[in-house]
Amino acid sequence: MGSLQFEGNRMGAANPIFGTEALQRVVREASLRRGARPEANDHLLAGAWYSTATVEAAADKLREYYGQMGYLGAQVNVVRRPNLATGAIDLRFVIEEGERFSVRAIEIQGNTKTRFNVIARELALGPGEVFDLARMRVSEARLRNTQFFEEVRLTPVPTSVPGQNDLRITVKEGNTGSISFGAGYSTVEQLVGYVEYSEGNFDYTNPEGWYRGAGQKLRARVSLGSVSSSLEHSFEEPALWDRDLALGYKLERRYAGYQSTNYSVITEGVGVYARRRISGPSRGASPTTCAGSASATSPRSPRRMSSWRMVARGRFPRSPPPSSMIPGMSTTSRPRAVASP
Repeated sequence: MGSLQFEGNRMGAANPIFGTEALQRVVREASLRRGARPEANDHLLAGAWYSTATVEAAADKLREYYGQMGYLGAQVNVVRRPNLATGAIDLRFVIEEGERFSVRAIEIQGNTKTRFNVIARELALGPGEVFDLARMRVSEARLRNTQFFEEVRLTPVPTSVPGQNDLRITVKEGNTGSISFGAGYSTVEQLVGYVEYSEGNFDYTNPEGWYRGAGQKLRARVSLGSVSSSLEHSFEEPALWDRDLALGYKLERRYAGYQSTNYSVITEGVGVYARRRISGPSRGASPTTCAGSASATSPRSPRRMSSWRMVARGRFPRSPPPSSMIPGMSTTSRPRAVASP
């Protein structure tokens, strides 16, 4: 390949991150998305052998680069020109930057049991921030990793406000609880049986929703045998006070009467732990819900107050709130979806 040229990067004159040197570094270095493309096609270097796959990968990396800066509609076209003097192919990347977008509001759809703030706290992108497509992908991966949902889809949605798009989050609830039981026999413990219940999306404050929806982790196991028994229980709150801090405990009691005919052994234990994330993009704001509507402050833009919007079902109070809390809402009706102003 011959020379590399960039055309249309108008923002490069005012901001060096869009300058020619920065764009050359983007196509030359490995993609920020590890494993997104083969290693052989991830580096575009002048003087290297020409490869159509490498050139197309470079154009994709430029689109991703602009997408991280909020240019959702950025277009990159490649013009190839044979250079008869050098015997190489010169490349010119023609860029149409388009408009830069920020996040106006966040819409959540399909959460029939998971609380609104449980989804919101997993987001690396918040209202009022630049619409970063890389952070949108991180948010989608985090929601999938919760294992609360069968399907997760994040998409930008155009609005009537210039330079602002909504972020729509569509989820399909999955199974998060399990019950298992079994029985067996051994020459040491003789006959033994157990029952275990676990729930990965527990909510001890929501009896109406069968105690599900807050993202808490609950596990209980009982084992009974002829000469032994055990009881185990654990609980974890993954976001204490809606912060990136998990707090949990574990209780256990074990009885064994098979070790000696003269005595039995009883073991009891209590464990308490706390943990938090120490690397990676920070979480989005966790709004405080009020009958389905909320305001959030982005942790990276602390002075900017923006809107969150919930569609479908949220976690509502057991009794309707006063009408003064939700403009236009009667105290005799139970809200199903409220759009923030």
